Amino acid sequence: MRKTVLSRAAGIIMSAVLLLPLSGCTKSENNSEGQKDGNIEGLVYKGDEYSMADELNGSELSGGIYVNDRLYFISQKSAASDAAGETGGAEYSLVSMKKDGSDYTSVPIASGNVMLSSLAADSDGNIYYAEAVLNSGDTAQTDDVTYQIKKVSPDGNVLNTTDISAVVKEQEQPEKHDESFIPKYVCFDKDSNTYLVGNFKTIVLDKNLGLLFSVTTDYVENAITLADKTVCLYQYSGNDSGKSIFCPIDTASKALGSPIEFCKTQMDYYNLVPVSGFSDSSKYDFYIKGAEKLYGYDIETTEKTEILDWIDSNISVSEITDIVYADENEIICTGSSALSKNPIITILHTADTSSLPEKTEITIAGLAYSMSDSLKNQVVMFNKKSEKYKVRLKTYDNETGYTDLNNDIMSGKIPDILVANNGMPFESYAAKGLFADLYSFMDNDPEIKRSDFLENILTAFETDGKLYRFADSFQIYTVLGKTAEVGEKTGWTYKDICDYADSKPDGTEIFPATTKNDILTYGMKMSSERFIDYEKRTCNFKSEEFIELLKFANRFLSTMDYEGYFDEEFWDNSRTMYKDGKALLQVAFLASYRDLYAFEKLNFSEPVTAKGFPCYENAGNAIVANTGLAISAKSKNQDGAWEFIRTLLSDDYQESVENFPVKKSALEAKASQAMVKDETGDSYIMSMVGSVGVGLTIPENMGSPAQADIDKVNELISSLDSVMKNDSSVMDIINEEAGAYFDGSKTPEEAADLIQNRVQLYLNENS
Repeated sequence: MRKTVLSRAAGIIMSAVLLLPLSGCTKSENNSEGQKDGNIEGLVYKGDEYSMADELNGSELSGGIYVNDRLYFISQKSAASDAAGETGGAEYSLVSMKKDGSDYTSVPIASGNVMLSSLAADSDGNIYYAEAVLNSGDTAQTDDVTYQIKKVSPDGNVLNTTDISAVVKEQEQPEKHDESFIPKYVCFDKDSNTYLVGNFKTIVLDKNLGLLFSVTTDYVENAITLADKTVCLYQYSGNDSGKSIFCPIDTASKALGSPIEFCKTQMDYYNLVPVSGFSDSSKYDFYIKGAEKLYGYDIETTEKTEILDWIDSNISVSEITDIVYADENEIICTGSSALSKNPIITILHTADTSSLPEKTEITIAGLAYSMSDSLKNQVVMFNKKSEKYKVRLKTYDNETGYTDLNNDIMSGKIPDILVANNGMPFESYAAKGLFADLYSFMDNDPEIKRSDFLENILTAFETDGKLYRFADSFQIYTVLGKTAEVGEKTGWTYKDICDYADSKPDGTEIFPATTKNDILTYGMKMSSERFIDYEKRTCNFKSEEFIELLKFANRFLSTMDYEGYFDEEFWDNSRTMYKDGKALLQVAFLASYRDLYAFEKLNFSEPVTAKGFPCYENAGNAIVANTGLAISAKSKNQDGAWEFIRTLLSDDYQESVENFPVKKSALEAKASQAMVKDETGDSYIMSMVGSVGVGLTIPENMGSPAQADIDKVNELISSLDSVMKNDSSVMDIINEEAGAYFDGSKTPEEAADLIQNRVQLYLNENS
């Protein structure tokens, strides 16, 4: 195990967040509709925000706990570089302060190539943590690491150090996971047993730090102690379910106990995370940090009780790193400012609703995964500043979300603002006159001008000259190929791509791991407007272009054996298959100026062209609207809805988005930043291998784009003329009827005729 692996595996690293003054309501899970500030009865949560000491600026904080009215963290800073530019690992301190950030203290506790676990406290208020020290060499075998548990007094003095290396090494299985044991968490149970929790193994020691037993696990995402002092592991299950499971450690059986099923749907496993933070008087067994709400959970009744709604309380869940304390009247959250990146504390207290002003509600609705962290952050900031309006979110987050949202829209239950992602039939909605023209708001706004934004992006979103939705930022959905082989120009036909593929040796894949239905999906996403006119309610699937798409799709796999195809050999070769010519083309998402540069360096090892998917007229590349926003034509609060949307078009917000901004000045700023060496560490780019999204790591030492690389991306952006669309109902029809051609029972023309008739019927019925 290399030094870098050891230094990156540490504990829980605090992410950058912004915690703002709060106001929200405590209510039951089924009583959240129609509430307004100043109109609620009972108690709400209000918060006070405090900054931590300036000395912590630039630090990474982890392992936060609350003991005897004080907060404790481990602070990590990179050690100074030597003459050769190599860093000496990290410098760690135990920092403490009152819950309002005052009375700050800091005691150095370790430096160099060291890994520290989270913190834990005993009944006397003493602090404990585990330490793994890399002793020598560039790699760490089992014998190269020393393991210790340290007991520290509340004022930071080390009271005791116990070497547990022999115990830990006896339990290690480095051959299984290709790494030494690294303690991520330390927990205590009611019998004062100590739990050292690593990625794949938990070692349990008695109160004298002698070995009791160990448990081998799947990858542990979190370890918490319940109110009754039972230690539980939240781990990603490697079985076919692909779910995370939450299991207590049973000291009697020396194994994991039965899972605690606090999640009811597949979506819950993405949105709900168990957390500690309980007080001695807590009435819950543990807390659950949800994507939208904070819950308390009762194991006996299997019920979760809503404590607060993050947005109603003016907090985005992404802005919270740790909940370090919670009872019925007080919740302490910690994080760091999204603007300054410096640590802050927010303390939520219950207060009477009579102290809150009444505001007009603006409802934003959409699928849960469409509610981005940046959108939630902006809602929080808007609600804090606005004296007249309060934005609330309505999310459709279960497995029938698309159907439920569509049913609501078609029955007239249209929110003030719809988050229109690429998976919904927005064009069909717009053709029914359900949304207002955003140009009417933009042109009457004294601070917003059309000329401030990318003209071709605006035009691509238009419908008959009207702007029914617009995006705060965008990605580019494209197909990449070697410039030396596919040329520098964007766009080509099906004949072009087939001639290119036929010139290669047998066995060469055009798109790896791709099925016939995948190709049909690519074609429709990239250029569905070529085949459907929702405004006129007509379609054109009997065209030569669509028949060519069917014929092209027939070159690919009928079905995909995912387990057999995506084996270890595939992943070993995945980075070189484009460079070596075993695969020709890559479907990719470009989200920043660094992405195209990264694909050239990492996958192809030579210049590439964003060629696009075959298309007869358009470029074949598509705009991916990350957050497409539309205002209901029947909303009684259109002015308030625009007041919120316009904040997403402001300079500050546009310069903060992670993807390509739609504002010219912000895009220029992103281009300048991209040419500066990225010092923030690894980042990611996304490609598609068939229907599987594959994230690739961009190493920080890859270098940065030059002006020529920036110009290449700008040329691509300026060529974009269509928005990626995906009407799932239409795709179901296409895939079903195309199957008759693929199995040989129909000609492509006959299949196209059946698709034409069925899609036309669908358009007529939904007009």
